[in-house]
Amino acid sequence: MGDNILLAYFLFIFVSFLGMMQIAVTYAQLRGLSFFRRPLWSYTLGALLIIGSFIWFFSSGDRAQPTRLEGGGQFALFFGGMVAAFIVTAVISSVIHHRTCSHVQGRGLEALKDATYFKIIATRFRSKK
Repeated sequence: MGDNILLAYFLFIFVSFLGMMQIAVTYAQLRGLSFFRRPLWSYTLGALLIIGSFIWFFSSGDRAQPTRLEGGGQFALFFGGMVAAFIVTAVISSVIHHRTCSHVQGRGLEALKDATYFKIIATRFRSKK
């Protein structure tokens, strides 16, 4: 199996999960991980990323060919794509909302309703000193 199919699968998972994260964090009102303040924009971006990645992945190349990628390798690519999408989401949302999110309130996921991921981490490190 060529490296291009591995990269294509990784990108497919990455982009799909990026879109799914925007839809999920908007639904859960976790503004600290959302790219936009307006829910409609987040839902639209999420849907476009998911639909676009499916169309791109399944319409490009011959995906019906048998491959030598086994379960462990496929899981590693899937997990890697998910982790990369989460990191990119945390970075982009933290940069976009760096000045607009308020101070950290609550613990766990509840804190993401009003603060960015990196603001929460910075606050937790400062409080431990």
